[in-house]
Amino acid sequence: MSKSIFSISTTTAVAVAPSGTVTFTYPSGYTGQDFSLEETDFTVGNDSFPAALYSVAIGDAAATVTLAGTVQIAALQEVRLGLTLLASVLEHGLKIGDVKAPVVDKVASFTLSDSEKGAYVHVNAAGAVVASLPNNWRRGDACIARRVGAGAVTWTALAGSTVVLPATKAAHIGISEQHEEIMLRVIENATGVLAKWAISGGTA
Repeated sequence: MSKSIFSISTTTAVAVAPSGTVTFTYPSGYTGQDFSLEETDFTVGNDSFPAALYSVAIGDAAATVTLAGTVQIAALQEVRLGLTLLASVLEHGLKIGDVKAPVVDKVASFTLSDSEKGAYVHVNAAGAVVASLPNNWRRGDACIARRVGAGAVTWTALAGSTVVLPATKAAHIGISEQHEEIMLRVIENATGVLAKWAISGGTA
């Protein structure tokens, strides 16, 4: 996956004693699954702490920094945590040799699930198939769907999710023809259950 460093800041309400913790709540639209600990950075004021002086745990809604036993932070200090932000594989394009995306075969109507994240979805059906778009995929989650069979492939947004299309394609509802494909990607999900889907490619 492509990676970058994402910074989150807060201010200590009270002094943090040695072995104490500082909690960093993720901004709206992010969860713990968006980050990794491959690279971290912890800064107090203008001072960056060596990695040996703290540890980081990633939770669902917040990350927690635990200070080493000899380190303390005064009250009302601005503190900043940098985490590795994981970007969607598909957002940056799949290149031969870089990433092997899984291929998921569908022969009937289906709802996208976690197993389709980052996958090629091959829809191979003689009759019409409907792909249902859930409301709980995260910002940046994506997949590519290809119409392998002759049957029409359309999409529908489940409760809580919406689809956004360019004005010139506002009436499009599915994959344009056999052997064409589209990308389905969540561009916003502020609460975790309000996925906004962008769809591009061979739509009609």
